[in-house]
Amino acid sequence: SSPLYTLLDLNGGTIILGSDLCFSNFCKLPSKGTIEGNGKSFLLRGDLVVEEEILVKSDLTIDGSLQKIKFIKNGRLTIEDGVTMTLKNVTFDNKVSQTPLLCNGPNSRIIVNGATLNLGNNFELGQGYMLIESAHIKGPYEFKISTTKGSKIASSGLLSVTDGAILRFDEKGLAQNRSLLTGEDSTSVLLLSCATLSSAKPGLMFDVG
Repeated sequence: SSPLYTLLDLNGGTIILGSDLCFSNFCKLPSKGTIEGNGKSFLLRGDLVVEEEILVKSDLTIDGSLQKIKFIKNGRLTIEDGVTMTLKNVTFDNKVSQTPLLCNGPNSRIIVNGATLNLGNNFELGQGYMLIESAHIKGPYEFKISTTKGSKIASSGLLSVTDGAILRFDEKGLAQNRSLLTGEDSTSVLLLSCATLSSAKPGLMFDVG
């Protein structure tokens, strides 16, 4: 892993990872670009600021070591169809009006392990699906799931929703799949504290966990 602290102005260019890339200090991505993760990791040792759309074209892990990814201006990470983005030990600090993490196809996947989503605005999972090992959604805004593909809380996994957040399941998705969120087994936990779970008709079927 090579240490790096800088402003990465991609200007439409591409980062191709052949090994893990360590950002040893604050880093900013101020322009549009592409990341080919190739199954490797961004290792954050300071906050990462995303100001424009970054397209993720192959599997990528962001290991935050409890740092923040801050989305400002037009900041967004877009995950191509068939690509997996893993979020590990990181906090999303969302200051934008658009959804900061966008699945670009039905087979885009987000694995969440030790991540906190501070909702600074409404968030929608409109395509793709999630595997939640450990995640914390903090309000006071809405996290809406309108995709038709079911997401899962992993075995011994935890999804906690707090601080006035609304976990909403949309009619468009439920009409085709009532199990938009379920557990892998009886050890999977969904915890709501000072939060709201809202399900359109015909209703969410959380039958495992």
